Amino acid sequence: MADRATVDRMLAGWPNRPKLAANRTIKKYGLPNEATAARLIWHNKAPFKRIMVVREEIPHQFRGSTWTTVYDDDQLSRPAWQER
Repeated sequence: MADRATVDRMLAGWPNRPKLAANRTIKKYGLPNEATAARLIWHNKAPFKRIMVVREEIPHQFRGSTWTTVYDDDQLSRPAWQER
């Protein structure tokens, strides 16, 4: 498991939207199991097998203009709190 100081150092350089998504995910699921400069990953956090927050903001046109930074392994969808 990643420690809080390491995660905070990595998130310091992230853009605002991914940083907000990472902090909300940490608040809900605790510290990630894996942390790199580009992504944070949680394993086996019910109901998901894997949750991943990525530094890169990926724009798309789904229900208007949106950005995706949080993925789950089972459904490849955003958590409800990230919906517009």
